[in-house]
Amino acid sequence: MVPRFFWTILCFVIYTVAGVAGREHFSAILSNFLSILSYWTAFFIVIVAEEHFIFRRKNGFLGGYNLDDWDSPKRQVPRQALLVEYLLIDLQ
Repeated sequence: MVPRFFWTILCFVIYTVAGVAGREHFSAILSNFLSILSYWTAFFIVIVAEEHFIFRRKNGFLGGYNLDDWDSPKRQVPRQALLVEYLLIDLQ
C-alpha cells in the first residue's frame, strides 16, 4: 500500500509542472475550457427546462410533480421512454 503523503507530494508535483508549463497559455486554456463547459451546460438547461415546463407542469403529460413517488420504481419514467431517448440522442 502506498502511503498518503506520497500521493500528496505526487499530486503537488504534477499540478506544479502543469501550472508552470501552461502559464504562457493560461488565457487560451481557460477560454477553451469555459467554452466547452458552457456548451454542455446549455444542453442541460434546455433539457431541464423542457421537462419542467412541458412534461412536469400541473396539466402536462406526467401530471406534475408527485414527491411521494421518488422512491417507487413503478412510478418512475417507463423503460420505453428511456430506450427512445437513448436511441435518438445518445447514438447520434
